[in-house]
Amino acid sequence: MNDGRRKLIYAWMYREWGGAQIHLLAIMKLAIGEWEIVVVLPKGSDPRFLQFLDELSIPYEFIDGALDLDPAPTFGRKLERHVRRFTVEWALLRHLAKYDLSQSVLHIDAAPWQSWQLFTILP
Repeated sequence: MNDGRRKLIYAWMYREWGGAQIHLLAIMKLAIGEWEIVVVLPKGSDPRFLQFLDELSIPYEFIDGALDLDPAPTFGRKLERHVRRFTVEWALLRHLAKYDLSQSVLHIDAAPWQSWQLFTILP
């Protein structure tokens, strides 16, 4: 649905939620009515957070996979986490491809020193 409002897309790639998402919810509350808002997050995200979005009537969409935030004390675990990050970033890119990002504001919660490939590929 596009009623002439610009699209505001919030995206993150992990299932956990906390202060950052509460902060984003506060911004979304202010933007309701002025912007068409959508949240993109991983399948299996915390139902309690989804309930907050439902209470605000903010639509959300899911991507497959989520970042692995568990400790990585060994080289093998670190490698597994990086491979997972590439996979999840690719899923997010494929999902975002359905939007005209030139006419949208996109807020991605990702570390630029780790996800520089994601930011480089985004249009």
